[in-house]
Amino acid sequence: MPSDIIKINLPASKSLTQRYLIMTALAASPSFLSFPSYCADSQDLLQALTKLGTVFKKQAVGIEIYPGKLKFPLQPVFCRDGATTARFLAAFSLLKLEPLSLTGSLQLKARPMEELFNLLEEAGVQVDTPEKAGCLPCRLHKTRAVPARFEVDCSRSSQFLSALLLVASQFENPVTFFWSNPVSEAYIKMTLGVMAEFSVVFQSVPGGVKVFPGSYPGKEITNEPDLSLYPFALLAQEFSSVPVEIRWNNQPFQQHWSRFKQEDKIFKSWYYQLCTGRKEFNLKATPDLFPPLLLAGIVKKRQLCLQGVSHLRYKESNRGLVLARELARFGIELKIRGDSIELVNPDFNPGKNIQVDPAADHRLAMFFAIFSLVYPGKITIANKECTEKSWPGFWEEMRKLN
Repeated sequence: MPSDIIKINLPASKSLTQRYLIMTALAASPSFLSFPSYCADSQDLLQALTKLGTVFKKQAVGIEIYPGKLKFPLQPVFCRDGATTARFLAAFSLLKLEPLSLTGSLQLKARPMEELFNLLEEAGVQVDTPEKAGCLPCRLHKTRAVPARFEVDCSRSSQFLSALLLVASQFENPVTFFWSNPVSEAYIKMTLGVMAEFSVVFQSVPGGVKVFPGSYPGKEITNEPDLSLYPFALLAQEFSSVPVEIRWNNQPFQQHWSRFKQEDKIFKSWYYQLCTGRKEFNLKATPDLFPPLLLAGIVKKRQLCLQGVSHLRYKESNRGLVLARELARFGIELKIRGDSIELVNPDFNPGKNIQVDPAADHRLAMFFAIFSLVYPGKITIANKECTEKSWPGFWEEMRKLN
């Protein structure tokens, strides 16, 4: 391959790393995780689990994980910006008859936890939220045995369900989980896949799964690339003025590496369909594709109707609202209509230098970084370091293209 081809390196999967960290922390013996994500969210979870008794030793290509006796510290566990960290750890409150306190940054305190808190209360956990109902900080205190069933509304986030599933093998008795209105269903499948990797016993039932109690051994696991971020790399490849190769773990990226998620294949298919005239896409199951698909519509000057996106308001920012506001600076018009967002006018004003505020949302900062490859003026991005949440070294990769 010619040496003048730019090589863009995909980051490791944050979502898989966080699920592996939870499972290894609760395992009966040590584990080794190869190629983990060291993004800010994963670092937050590592530090939090350390306070709960797990020992982590970083090695050249991974992490040794030594599960310890579970303990709840007297002081609140700080989760920084990590909503996944807070939600996954909140489920740990079901494992001990002791109080567990969690807190976080101002951004995290605005993220919804109400559905999970309601589930915990139904399970006998006393939930105290001294600042704002349904949000951090919180004090969680289990008062009785876990019930035999949970009914989980996943219309805001699938993480509430995943949090419970990941700890369910540690309960004293079998528990059946039923869920409805799932968004990001691929993440539920990922959670169940990770549980199966660790030999957790569960069986499918109509509308849910039944998880059986039992210990499981630690194991050696190999992480995957973050396929939810692959679409940004693909658009960088498409929009760059120089040839770009997408890589993972120092090798050319191969789609068959994915065991749990298909965003790479879905986005490539949708991108082709968009370029050939398709206008409507439903993103309920794949909300992470909203920013790159919208960006593709803008660059290709296609009017779009992106459906199944109302839950995007509960992400790191209200993504639809923030993008509508910031894209208006370029003359691009979005209309938010209930559960859909329409790209009404994809044409942008040429040559104007613009500063944008992605509201500390990592995916929106990446959106404008890739947009800058084709925009004829200069785009200045506020709080651009927020990309560390999921893609460490993102700006080093971008500098290769400039």
